[in-house]
Amino acid sequence: MRWLLSILLFSAIAQAKSLEGADFSDELTLGPQKLLLNGLGLRTKKKFGINFRVYVGGLYTVNKASDALALIDSPETVVVELAFLRGLDKATLQEAWSEGFAKNCKSECEAAKAQLTAFNALMTDVKDKSRLRVVFNKDSVTAEVSADGKILSSGKVDGQAFRKAMLAVFIGDHPPTDELKKGLLGG
Repeated sequence: MRWLLSILLFSAIAQAKSLEGADFSDELTLGPQKLLLNGLGLRTKKKFGINFRVYVGGLYTVNKASDALALIDSPETVVVELAFLRGLDKATLQEAWSEGFAKNCKSECEAAKAQLTAFNALMTDVKDKSRLRVVFNKDSVTAEVSADGKILSSGKVDGQAFRKAMLAVFIGDHPPTDELKKGLLGG
């Protein structure tokens, strides 16, 4: 019986990756679709000359990929899951999304601003160990914030241009940090 428990424990450990104490499974199932963990990256923010750890991001894709532009333009489902390493208030999250959107939106930005407002309305205060899962479908973005196993906020925002601009926030030309983008793309 002990050997069976050892095998099961080893299998569970072998099927998860960890960064900064945040665990991510190797696979994510959304309905009938299985996505693979493409990579993990750490988001830091420099304030007062000190680097603060903000979150660990995991990127899930249908097939492993390192080409950011191909992922942004692909109609396939992509998931970014964030495991927060510190508490952030709703306003800080909204400001970060707005800043990243403005830096990375390449076309149809004016039309997508209403969608950004709707997306920002889905945000809520997060604390250490909260999770934010952002699902990028072909023509929409779904966000779900959870903490302690409870969903705090969730919703969907339609729009293909919005989808591309929001995914570019993480892996586009102007990500929060180059290290985060590199990690998400498996580098």
